[in-house]
Amino acid sequence: MEKEGSENTPYDQAVNLINQALDVLKNTSGNQQTGSCSSVHSTPKAASTPPSSTCLSAPSALSKTPMTPLTPTLRPTEMSRLFPFFGSRGRATNSRQRNSPYMQFKPKESWTHTFVCLSDIEEDQIPSKERKRVLKEGGLGEKKLIFSDKNGSFQHVKTTLEKEYPSLKDLEGAFEILRSGGSRRMLQVIPIPPVGYTVPALKYALGQAIAYIRPLQKNLQLSACFKQPGGKIDLNSAPSVTCVNCGEIIPIPALRKHEEECNGGPSGKIEVNQETSPQQSVEIESTSPDNEVVDTESTESRPIKNDVVDLTTNPDDSQKLASILDMFPDKSYREVQRKFSEIGSVEGTVTALLDDDEDDLMASVFDSPLPVTLSSFKHRWLNSNSMQSIVIDHHSPRPLRDIFKLHKKGLNIRAIPDVEFKGEDGTDASGPTREYFHLSMSLLTAGDSSIQLFEGQNDHLMPIHCVESLDSMLFYYTGVMISHSFLHDGYPLVGLSKAAVAYIITGSIYEAIPFLSIEDVPDYEIRQMLEKVRDANTDEMFKELNENEAIVTMLTAAGFVNKLLTSTNRDAALESAMLHHTLIVRKLEMDDIRRGMETIQLAMFLNRNKELWGSSHVFPQSSQVIVLAESLEKKLVLHSSVKQDDLNEQEKLAFEWCKEYVRCLPVHAEDDYVPTTGMFLQFVLGSPQYPTQPVYVKFNRKEKSLPDPESCLGILSLHVNASSFADFKKKMDATLSAQATGYGRF
Repeated sequence: MEKEGSENTPYDQAVNLINQALDVLKNTSGNQQTGSCSSVHSTPKAASTPPSSTCLSAPSALSKTPMTPLTPTLRPTEMSRLFPFFGSRGRATNSRQRNSPYMQFKPKESWTHTFVCLSDIEEDQIPSKERKRVLKEGGLGEKKLIFSDKNGSFQHVKTTLEKEYPSLKDLEGAFEILRSGGSRRMLQVIPIPPVGYTVPALKYALGQAIAYIRPLQKNLQLSACFKQPGGKIDLNSAPSVTCVNCGEIIPIPALRKHEEECNGGPSGKIEVNQETSPQQSVEIESTSPDNEVVDTESTESRPIKNDVVDLTTNPDDSQKLASILDMFPDKSYREVQRKFSEIGSVEGTVTALLDDDEDDLMASVFDSPLPVTLSSFKHRWLNSNSMQSIVIDHHSPRPLRDIFKLHKKGLNIRAIPDVEFKGEDGTDASGPTREYFHLSMSLLTAGDSSIQLFEGQNDHLMPIHCVESLDSMLFYYTGVMISHSFLHDGYPLVGLSKAAVAYIITGSIYEAIPFLSIEDVPDYEIRQMLEKVRDANTDEMFKELNENEAIVTMLTAAGFVNKLLTSTNRDAALESAMLHHTLIVRKLEMDDIRRGMETIQLAMFLNRNKELWGSSHVFPQSSQVIVLAESLEKKLVLHSSVKQDDLNEQEKLAFEWCKEYVRCLPVHAEDDYVPTTGMFLQFVLGSPQYPTQPVYVKFNRKEKSLPDPESCLGILSLHVNASSFADFKKKMDATLSAQATGYGRF
């Protein structure tokens, strides 16, 4: 119903206008002229018909029907039916809702993110829990910061950070911001823009990742609680108790550490002498649930409930514990007691303590600064006190799969390998280890009957994009295998694309782009199309390329869309296509390889030592691992047990023929059974890699008609029964063809 004095709303105004229109129509219907215009029905539908100069014809019966008088108002139901738009928005439940303005969404003008302030200019890893606690107590550490201006400049970022971290004021803006990278612990620096870090730049670079602030010029000082100016903890005001082992008064905050180092004996039992019975004594078990008092005689052989062996009541165990303490002089008396009481045997306790040392070493290795030299890096990660048995079958139809199984079962890559080839003679004193690493690295690039991981031309190999291999973590264990071989001076992974190597080491596409080439594209057809794009230099050639559906599809897949190829954008199109068909589509595989290498921080170490990229130590090209015949001949020397003056004629001839034989060896051969310099080294040393030591020559007994190697020592024992050089060469060829790999004997 219409309300008087409330004509301000759109709803009421609409009702008034409609009622006025109805009045006009009623008056018009009363003055109809026959044959000129038909009458307009006074129904609600007629109300929606606008006045028009056009006359609508109607049945004569209807035209003579008298009009029903109209009321000057409309019901709300009729209004909503005739004008649904007004009905949905015009009605309001109350006057407050009708008169309230429309509340539009206003985006926040601030930006909130989590930051962690580091204290050391050399920190490049995600802090451990203990390190985060230290930073937090020192006024740094993790905080959630609110930047009031989401478009703030560097000055706004600097002011906000200094407000939350006052120590940053001393840096005067000399800091950089990092985020987590490809490794689970490694941090990557966010490049500083020319205008400095701004809020929009940080939002784009960080996403949801935690931001780490690191000083550039000097370390930040930690203002830890309870510390005196000298850096020592002030325990003068702390409450103290008397140590039940040694009687010394110890502050309670330091009691736990003192308890572990105290040499006064275990505190699980306290002997109490009763004044009323001097000859009687009782023992109170401190961890007994009911604190009941038990007679000494009945508990003499019972284990103590706090899992600590009492040496005074277990004289047999005291000798065992003494032997363990001799093996672990750095362990505390109480720590060894606890382990022994939990396990109950010397062997088990020693194993558990060694495992603890391994875990502690891993933690300390990750938390300590990264070594800068190759020797110090290997020394840091090698565990020369542990041996890892590796049993492999040379004749397995799926040797690569067998090696992956070893790693998935938890093969310890830091321990010294002890390699055994099934069904073959030979004890590992380095020779079988060298052969194992050459076998594993060669299988990674060549594959076996069930697994193929790399494709492309030699020296341009790229990982195969394969979801199944990713799900099986084969590329992760590829990185672990690379680290394993690198750590023990084994054979490297040869022939990878330089661009792939750059990405695996740095984790950055931009670092890899300068190394890209068309030859890195494994697909031959795509490579041919890219060569056509590269060689185009006339309008006719570009027109032909733009009309080639295959080339257009290839460029579109690489992100070069809505453009025609021209001389000005050709290079950009070429780079986009090469990048897409090499690194982009294989990024997940290369990330997994990098993650496997980071189990010993190898990628991070190589990233800091770029001179090692492509060296003979890791990821070399094929030309870097071949051994020239002239160089190999110079490595042949007589063993120290053989004197030049004591050689007979047959031995002198055998030595000279050996040198001549090596000079004739080719570097490559199409036939796998044709001896090469690499095959010669494989036979003598267990690996075709250029040796750092000489190849020592000795001589067999006369009844031995074939050469025989001692690969662990790098010794070749020559046969001395050849009648000529041709006979000598024939026997050498036969031996190398059949026994270049393996440790069998004829």
